[in-house]
Parts: sequence; structure tokens; C-alpha cells
Amino acid sequence: MGTRFNIFHILGVSHYENTHSTILAELLNPEGTHGLHNSFLKLFLDINQIEGFDSRNALVRTEVAVSEYGRIDILIESSNWAVIIENKFYAKDQPEQLKRYNEYAIGKYGVGNYMILYLTPDGRYASDDSGRGVDYRCISYKKTIIEWLGQCVGIAVHRPLVRETINQYINYLKQLTGQDMSTIVQSEIINLLSKAENIESVLQIPTYIEAVKDAIMTKMIQSVALECGVKGGLRTDLKEREFYFYKESWKEGTSIYFGLDKGKVYYAIKTKESLDGKAKPEIYLEHLFEEGIDAFDPYGYGYICEYDWLTNNHIWVEMADGSFAKKYIIPSVKKILEFVECDEMLKSKLEERNENV
Repeated sequence: MGTRFNIFHILGVSHYENTHSTILAELLNPEGTHGLHNSFLKLFLDINQIEGFDSRNALVRTEVAVSEYGRIDILIESSNWAVIIENKFYAKDQPEQLKRYNEYAIGKYGVGNYMILYLTPDGRYASDDSGRGVDYRCISYKKTIIEWLGQCVGIAVHRPLVRETINQYINYLKQLTGQDMSTIVQSEIINLLSKAENIESVLQIPTYIEAVKDAIMTKMIQSVALECGVKGGLRTDLKEREFYFYKESWKEGTSIYFGLDKGKVYYAIKTKESLDGKAKPEIYLEHLFEEGIDAFDPYGYGYICEYDWLTNNHIWVEMADGSFAKKYIIPSVKKILEFVECDEMLKSKLEERNENV
């Protein structure tokens, strides 16, 4: 009993890059609460073959703003040497991101006195726009980080709280990177599915995937609608599968809308015209949304999570077990509904009827 307990899963760390950066930085920090000084950092540098870095006096920071160059996820500095870690779990590269960091590092530390590490789940390369012409090294959660953490467990053998926390994080990363199933079990499944009598059925599986996704999302929409006292719908005409909620008293086509943008999930108040990018700007609801108004989002829009259901399969698990709706969708819908009820001008706009009705 209790073998499935994992605090990182419970807290919903999942694909939040900032949270992973915070965890990694705490372990890398010689002044971290683990109390093992520079042991973890020295091991990390050794595994990544980074030489000439004095780990004893290192300063480790996260989300470091470097003026016009952007914001560095993890920055490790010591004297005139630095390690820059760009942490990309599933988010897309920003325009010329690594190029900007490289330009900053040359000016700050000088050529040859820094290393840029591009950290992703599987060790993929950065986009050409971001990394072309930049000397950087790809590392992965799947191999580099899990290998490093495994050796950290050995260092922390006499510190049970630190040791078991790292073990839980390793297990969680294995789950997120598709390594939580034992090699033996994987082999057994592959052997079973590869038998002649099963081949035809196995090859039909892809044809049902889209229908399964529609069913999962539809069930989630229904549960949210019931919880929030609204109607809901799914747009199956789009590859992205966007969905919406509305009150029957609202103008036709007006809804609380959830869609995808830049690898993230966004939400907004949409009108019938805004779906085609033909809406007239209305009132910027800055108390609800952090992004401004345009022809697609006449009241503004905001982001609710940093990953999407196109690039991240784990999100479908969260939709199926209800955790995605509970954490993101229901609070967002209720927040907008409460705001509308308190704002008579907005409420009247949403409830306006077409002259032809």
C-alpha cells in the first residue's frame, strides 16, 4: 500500500516549466535546503562535462530577467563563468531565444566562459529560429536529469527526507517521459500485440483515437456545464478541438471560450463575430484577462496553463480523471460568471439580442 503516493503528482507539477526549474535550482544551489553544499551541482557539472567552473561559490537563480534579452530559466554563476539552462518541457521556443541569451552571455561573461544547456523531455534540438548559429548543448529529462538525480540519491543516502524526495521526483519524471512501465512489461505487451491474430485489431487503433479524444472532452464539458450551471459545446470542425460555455440568456454565439495559442491554453469571452476575427473591440476586462483586445478577442484574453492537448498526451489523462477541469476550467468559468453578474454593463452587452431576432 502507498507505492503510488507521489507528492509531485498530487501537487500537479506536471508540465509547469517554472516549477521544474525551481526544483532543479534548489538541488543545484550550494546554499539549498538539502544541506549538501555543492555536491549536487558538482555532479551535474561532471555529468555534462562542464569544466572550469568553481561550484563552491556558485550563485543559482531562476527566472532571471536580462533586460531586452529575455528571461533565463536557470542561471548558475561563479566568478566570470556561467551555465545558462533553458527549460522547455512542452512550450514552444520564443523568437531567437537562444540567440538572445548567447548575445547576453558574450557581453556578460566573454566567449568561452559560459555554457548554454537546452533542456527538454527528450533532448530535442531548439528551432532554427531560436538556436541557429549558437553553440549550445541539448540535455534531456529522460536521460540527463534522471541519471543525475539517480546519482544524487546516492549522495543523499544519509539524509532520508532529501533522498526520498529525489526518488519521488525521479519516478514522476519517468511517468512524464513515458518510462514508468518496466522494460519487462513493455516487452510482454509488444510481444502480445505482435502476434498474428492481433495485428489487424492493433492497426485499427489509430482510427479510434480521435473518437476517444472527442468523448473525453465532451464528458469534461458536460461535467463543467453541470457544475457551473451553464450550457457547453465542442468545436469539432477545428483540429485543435476548442470548446465553450454559455448561458441561455446570452446573445447567440457569445460564450466563455477555451482554445489553443502559442502552445498554451487560453480563455476569453467570444462573440459570434470574433470567431472569424471580425469583432469590434469592446471593453478590455483587465481584471479578468492579462492580454489586450483585438478582432478575435473583443474583451481581452488570458492563459490558464502552459501546455496544450495537441503536443501533450498527459493532458488527456487529466481531462479523463477530472483534474484538468477542476484545476483550470471550472475556476475560470466561475470567475467570469461572477464578474458578469457584478457588472451590469457587461451583462447587458452579453444578453443583447440581434435586431432580427
